Amino acid sequence: LRLSGQMNLVYRDLTLNRRSLGKNRLAGMVPIVIYTGKRRWTACRALSEMIEEGVTRCQFETSYELVDVWREGTRPDEDNMFLLLCQLERGTTPTGLLKTTKVLRRRVTEAGSKRLEETCALWLRGLFGERVPGVNWEDYETMEQIEGALEAISKDWTDQWQASARKEGRKEGRRAGRREGRQEERSRAAAMQRSILHEEVRDRFGKAVAASFAKVIARVENPKKLVQVTLRIAASESGDELLESVQSI
Repeated sequence: LRLSGQMNLVYRDLTLNRRSLGKNRLAGMVPIVIYTGKRRWTACRALSEMIEEGVTRCQFETSYELVDVWREGTRPDEDNMFLLLCQLERGTTPTGLLKTTKVLRRRVTEAGSKRLEETCALWLRGLFGERVPGVNWEDYETMEQIEGALEAISKDWTDQWQASARKEGRKEGRRAGRREGRQEERSRAAAMQRSILHEEVRDRFGKAVAASFAKVIARVENPKKLVQVTLRIAASESGDELLESVQSI
């Protein structure tokens, strides 16, 4: 629906500005959807697929070509420049970014277009400006210079990433230790509470009922549930009634 609306706006602009291709014909358009997600593309490929059957007075023919970047069979060739740009946008490691940048520069050089090289260099400066702080990428004007700078700092960048990962790992270890400590503390408190409840049941209903009661609540650690058990002990008039009531805890 959005694609159809965008196409109509383009044609409306062309009409209002009286721009056409001879004999008052409007230029043709080939809509292309570029998809870079990991999940399989499942959307309708034509607007007519969204309209209920039996509609004959209005025909919708808007459809599009799909380029599913990461899906086999529809993705471009490995050294296709568009795919290389997608790989750079999704790059997560300095080594991978450097490797893709080298392939991209080779393809641009083979194309022999000065304007294309300037455009790619401008795009890379913006991309690496976001990914690699602390480097003035505006100082590097050509793709060759950008590649050289990326290669020079890739080792330092990798070291920084590894150091950050180790630091985060230590933080997570400390957080996990604190979580385990709190869990152990809760487990000890629950065990003490179950022991107290067991003694209370033994005093009121005898050892046999207390033994069965202990098996039922052996794994109950939630404080709210233990409070419910306490209330049911107080409300029960016999051991059988108590055991039956705590089965659902």
